[in-house]
Amino acid sequence: MTVEIPFEVIYLTDESNVHIAVNAMLNGVPARLVVDTGASHSCLCKKTFKAVCKKANIIKADAVMGIGKSKLNNQLVEIQHFELGELQIENYLFLMLQLSHINKVLQFMDLQPIHGLLGGDILFKYNAVIDYKERKIAFNLNKKSTKNTKKIKEKNQLKKDKKQR
Repeated sequence: MTVEIPFEVIYLTDESNVHIAVNAMLNGVPARLVVDTGASHSCLCKKTFKAVCKKANIIKADAVMGIGKSKLNNQLVEIQHFELGELQIENYLFLMLQLSHINKVLQFMDLQPIHGLLGGDILFKYNAVIDYKERKIAFNLNKKSTKNTKKIKEKNQLKKDKKQR
């Protein structure tokens, strides 16, 4: 089964400088997420988190790689119910980031703010296909990408076990 959701094109300056955004629901609250195929993890703005997550589980992350040389210390938050159209995901982990600087730029340009990023983690997991001509993203619910997932989980557990010793 395939779920298709529309996306909007955000023109920052002209037709050569664009982003795409999708509408989502986070614990029943509407959210606007920029699609970022280069982001390893989907992210939420810290301000958005406070609005939608009354009972969320916050998990402290050790360090997250960002662009550049430095590592960013951030938090992971578990969203109980995440919807992208008909795609419904329970208990999904989002990285919390400060996105206020991005929203200030968008506001200056008279554009709507964003609440987070839809990252490569979800796009990869559901073998998403972005159709720019039709302005939609198709998520394949039958063929989730599980290749290497077990190995990655085992490797992460080994690291965690070593730290606890």
